[in-house]
Amino acid sequence: MKASLLTAGIVAWALSAGPGFAQSSRAAAETQPTASQVKQMTREAQTPQQFAALADYYQAQSRAYSRMASAEMTEWSRRAEMAAPLSEKWPRPADSARNLSEYYRYKAEKLAATAAHFSQLADQAMAQ
Repeated sequence: MKASLLTAGIVAWALSAGPGFAQSSRAAAETQPTASQVKQMTREAQTPQQFAALADYYQAQSRAYSRMASAEMTEWSRRAEMAAPLSEKWPRPADSARNLSEYYRYKAEKLAATAAHFSQLADQAMAQ
């Protein structure tokens, strides 16, 4: 009985969200290419517009990783304040947050370099 009420509630909520909710999530999925699409775009890119699109994609990814890195640094500072050295297990949660922040920063720098590379390719293709 409870399961059917829960199912009915979920269906009612999904219907109340309407088609606009599904369209907005579909539109967001369409704007982000999949990994295989990016690979294919990278292999087939020849025009300045294609190189610029790849540069924009990698720049957006770099910004996203930078935001995640700053969020993890905030989490690290919050967790570092709650230190109880005698009863902690290693690695501490603060260490995990710091390591994750460093990884995100590394990914952001790598993606920014890739974006700069494709931007340079776009400029070179434009000059030809």
